[in-house]
Amino acid sequence: MAHRRACRYQEKRLVLQKSLEKNLKTQKTKKLYRGMRVWLSLLLACAAPVTCFLSGALLGQGGHRFITRTALEPLGVCEEVVDEIIAANEGVDSKPEFGDPIAHCDNEQLTNCAERILSFRSVALSLLNRATDEGDDFVLQARSRIGRAIHTLQDFYSHSNWIDMGLRSTADFSTVRSPSAEAVVCEPDDPSALTAVGNMTLTSGYYIDDSKCTPPAGKCLHGLPVVCSGINKDFSLASGLFGEARAVATAATAEYLQWFFDTSKLSTERQDWLKGSCGKELAFVIDVTGSMSDDIAQVKSAIAALVAGEEDVARYIITIFSDPSVGATQVFTQGSHFLSYLNSLFADGGGDCPELLFEGLRRTAVVARRKTAIYVFTDADPKDVSLAPTVLSILVQKQQPVNFVLTGTCAGFSLKTSSDSEAQQQSGLEHSRKRRAVDQTLTDIASASGGVVLEVTKEELSIVLPTLTSVFLQSSVYLLQVSGQLPSCGLTQCCLDFPLATLANDSDVTISLTTTDASLSVLNVSIDDVTTEAGNSGNTFLARVAAPGALMWGVRACGDAGASFVLQATAKSILGLDRVGFLHSQSDAYHEGDSLHFISGKPQAGGFYPLAVEVHVSGPDGVVELKVQFVTESNEVLEEFGMGAVVPSGPEVVSAVREDPVSIPSEPFFIRIAGKLSNGEDFLRSLNTRIEPSFAVLEAPTYVPVPLDNTTSTTLTVTLAANVAGNYSITTSVTDPSLVLALWNQSTVITTDGTTNITFTMELSAGPSASSGAETEVFVTALSDSDPPDTSVAQIRVKIVGCEIDGAGDECSGRGTCVDFTNGTFTCSCTLPFTGPACADVDPAFTTSTSTTSTTATSTSTTLTSTSTSTTTTTT
Repeated sequence: MAHRRACRYQEKRLVLQKSLEKNLKTQKTKKLYRGMRVWLSLLLACAAPVTCFLSGALLGQGGHRFITRTALEPLGVCEEVVDEIIAANEGVDSKPEFGDPIAHCDNEQLTNCAERILSFRSVALSLLNRATDEGDDFVLQARSRIGRAIHTLQDFYSHSNWIDMGLRSTADFSTVRSPSAEAVVCEPDDPSALTAVGNMTLTSGYYIDDSKCTPPAGKCLHGLPVVCSGINKDFSLASGLFGEARAVATAATAEYLQWFFDTSKLSTERQDWLKGSCGKELAFVIDVTGSMSDDIAQVKSAIAALVAGEEDVARYIITIFSDPSVGATQVFTQGSHFLSYLNSLFADGGGDCPELLFEGLRRTAVVARRKTAIYVFTDADPKDVSLAPTVLSILVQKQQPVNFVLTGTCAGFSLKTSSDSEAQQQSGLEHSRKRRAVDQTLTDIASASGGVVLEVTKEELSIVLPTLTSVFLQSSVYLLQVSGQLPSCGLTQCCLDFPLATLANDSDVTISLTTTDASLSVLNVSIDDVTTEAGNSGNTFLARVAAPGALMWGVRACGDAGASFVLQATAKSILGLDRVGFLHSQSDAYHEGDSLHFISGKPQAGGFYPLAVEVHVSGPDGVVELKVQFVTESNEVLEEFGMGAVVPSGPEVVSAVREDPVSIPSEPFFIRIAGKLSNGEDFLRSLNTRIEPSFAVLEAPTYVPVPLDNTTSTTLTVTLAANVAGNYSITTSVTDPSLVLALWNQSTVITTDGTTNITFTMELSAGPSASSGAETEVFVTALSDSDPPDTSVAQIRVKIVGCEIDGAGDECSGRGTCVDFTNGTFTCSCTLPFTGPACADVDPAFTTSTSTTSTTATSTSTTLTSTSTSTTTTTT
């Protein structure tokens, strides 16, 4: 299989090379270069030693990501919640809020900007007080509101002249007002220079298309990198006040977040819900069909023993599946409640043998946090294999290793006996051929996600589960992760050597070798004082090293040529690899939305991407050198890239960005980082997931609003960009189908010539259980008919938008009352101090109109009376 796959990838690589050469000057390539022009202009604006401010989630010490993380982590907010709030924050730089001046405090919309900040806070508080537990959708919506609000708050200090006026305190947004329309705040012939009035009157720059660079007369320009100057402080290159704006924005963000942690507003319990349950998770997917009746008792016993032996578990997640149904994913924060539910399970029904395994796994992966290991128990084949690409995309994106523990199969692990009838034999042979294909699917998903497939007897369950968790729960730091097949060497035993590098304080190193082929039975560790454990339970072999010290060493795997294996090494360490990702820039030019972000799906084979690394490191010694290696399953280094400067991107988090795009190999590969600490110690760390490039990439918006009014739909446009010819089947799955209905507008089988992008659309409408503010995900998958198949998955976050926000206020909150929402239009009765034509433009996904009953708003301005921080408000 591996040889055939390698040949196939080599064939595709040659086709790809010819395609790229042929199309070097085509419109497609020109489009790529246009996108790179935007990206390169930002890099020029942010060239070292210059550091970007609000433009970069990863570039330097500015950025919404850095400011938000710095403010959240001292409050004890869990990593997953930090990422959740950061994602909502950065989402404001994407459509639909990308072009909304209120969301960014642009175009002198300061009154509206301030009202947005305050009203979002009120709505978030109301949502939290309505929640019944941490997993309540109200909590998720509240975190989203907070993230969006603090983006606007951070933009206020960069996009307004607050800092220019000499103010270094945080703003009282209840007193912030827009300037009058007549106020001349910038020189008419130089919209980047404040006038005397502008040095005393709060204002903000106009964000204008780059072809104009001309704001209204007497008003200020926001400014665009390289193109034209303005008053924004997004870049240190553009403003000497960059550092001051960043510092005040950081203090203001911390102050805004701290407001929620007051027992007069939120109970201690609800404060904890907002922060999230820190600590590790245990996640299980269990088959409860009738065929598991003789296994379910042992499964429950093994899990119960595991729970009793584990400490600091924050959440227990469990999903049961059978056929034709999959149970709702259950989340518990107390072990006793989880065990009570677990003990209530019994095996029954199921009908035919294949079951809905992947749907159960998908639901669990969506709920579980990043890096949570998932354990699947079944004695049957999966019926829903078509979901495998979508499931794998989620697992890899969230770095969740999945472990399949199989106590049987539909074919019983063997062919029918000779005493069976000819028809039974034929059925058994056919089923075994299918079984081998399913085995490969499970093996591919497990190894790509960093997990294993174990075929065990029910008696071995109590041995296997602790063995697994000793690897996956002992530490999140991977020293080594690789899987594949041993090469042919012409000898009885063929071996592969893999390097390890540990730091002085690294401890409890656990090395595991897992194989479904018993011939792979040798594990050598080139270091003294090693404790080894070997057994046939699940064919997993362990070696443990308590404290190896600062040392370069290695492990060796030996066995018959072609034997499949998974080799992993984990440890407790002060340094771990959080993320290695390929980057893309937003399509909207010359704005903070052009900042580099991690792609959500697979990289395209033969494509070129900037590269980013995030590393967590605690202790006095920092990372001074960092390289990224692309490594094959046989430990061949395909490419090695220097990462340049390593800079802080949050408390105990450092990052590095390689601006020069790297080329993506055509075959699957693993990612390893090599580096050096300031004390001279060398280290190696691995990403736990395997990268599987796709020859086709699905391009879709990351966020789509859908109106609650189910008579109106939203058109989702998806583009398939393939660099090899082929046929692709397009499928869709929705995390919660009761919230969103998806309907294609054309055939779901697409043929591509390898040079032309193909665009297709689908309609999204509110489902029967939709409520305003609810969110879910839509996954679009492209699967080729090639061998091996090529897959690509696009993940789209969908939000239901309506007038009411689940009784916690509405989209006009703080500005008036939402009196109507029809055909995607909010109608509000406006109240002071909100001004402007977009009365309800909290979420500009839809056009907003003012009601005929709206009050005429009076414009006010904030005027500086001295060089101190005091202000007086006057009405004009």
